[in-house]
Amino acid sequence: TNMSDTIFADNVPYASGYKFRITNLLSSNQEEIERPIRDIRMTDFSNPEFNTTYSVEVAVKNTNGSYLPYGALCTITTPSFPTSQLQNSQCDVIITSMNTTIYADSYVGASTYRFKFVSGAFTYVFDRPNRSFNLNTVPGLLNGTTYSVQVALEINGVFGPYGKVCTIT
Repeated sequence: TNMSDTIFADNVPYASGYKFRITNLLSSNQEEIERPIRDIRMTDFSNPEFNTTYSVEVAVKNTNGSYLPYGALCTITTPSFPTSQLQNSQCDVIITSMNTTIYADSYVGASTYRFKFVSGAFTYVFDRPNRSFNLNTVPGLLNGTTYSVQVALEINGVFGPYGKVCTIT
């Protein structure tokens, strides 16, 4: 359910290490990681993709330092790309001051938050390195006008889909 969830290999007595081989079943990209312990996370691999199925195989390091053949493969499907939105207290509300700081829901691992304002023909999109911005920094906003606001997250250099539409007047 989360890219940082722990994936455990079976415990093998006297094993001195484990080698994990992961294969993206869509692109066939493959990577191997050696570990002294029997667990791994998707975040340990280079650029794991969301909503993607991978095969995972494990080889056990023998006491003489050599690896035994890989065992049976299993498949793991990563979660969908996470989304964010304006925090609940600022979603579908009337803001009384243009000096108000607006916040998106936080997501650990997001490097950029993309905000999109829309009202009729008006659209303004901007990126922030954190989950907040001051409303008066958005050019072109008019008092008494309702705007649809959405948030998208950038993770590992890729922007995901926009989250729930919130309105701000």
